[in-house]
Amino acid sequence: MIGVLSAISNVCKVAGMILVVPIMLKKLGKRNSLIIAAALIVGANLSRTLAPYSVELNYVISAICGFGSGFTYTCLFAMIPDCVEYSEYRDHERHEGLVYSSVSFASKVAGGLGVLVSSFVMNFGGYVNGAQEQSPEAMNAILAAHTIIPPFMFIVAIVALSFYKLDKIYDDVIKELKLRHLKTELAPAQA
Repeated sequence: MIGVLSAISNVCKVAGMILVVPIMLKKLGKRNSLIIAAALIVGANLSRTLAPYSVELNYVISAICGFGSGFTYTCLFAMIPDCVEYSEYRDHERHEGLVYSSVSFASKVAGGLGVLVSSFVMNFGGYVNGAQEQSPEAMNAILAAHTIIPPFMFIVAIVALSFYKLDKIYDDVIKELKLRHLKTELAPAQA
């Protein structure tokens, strides 16, 4: 069923990215759109606890999580250049390489930690690789690693996003940067 669940998730992700994300970004901004998407993912994953072995429910959850993931990819990678602009606005120096490499490093660390935490939880629950049947504790650990831990991490992301205020001042940041660049271009001509 992994193939079907992945297909549903990916179709909804791409459809959301193409059809809905641009509208949401214009109406709500990147931060608020990302918070809504993360909240959808939290709700969808937690709803799995109601009937974890329901195929139909897991199809719906895959669709909702895929849709939300479309926002996370789109908004996150649209926010990175905004941070580059803000860094230049604040520090009077442009640090594109530092910002992009920091994001790349953080995503690699997060991916590694995600696998590590999931593996630790499943190991703690007694999961036996290749076993014909897993113990009830191992099944609960798998459910926790897939259903409880990811929403917790998205809640942490929502809290972190609540401190992101760049959407509100971004237009002013760009205006100021344009003025600075114009002054820099005009300075040699006036000298």
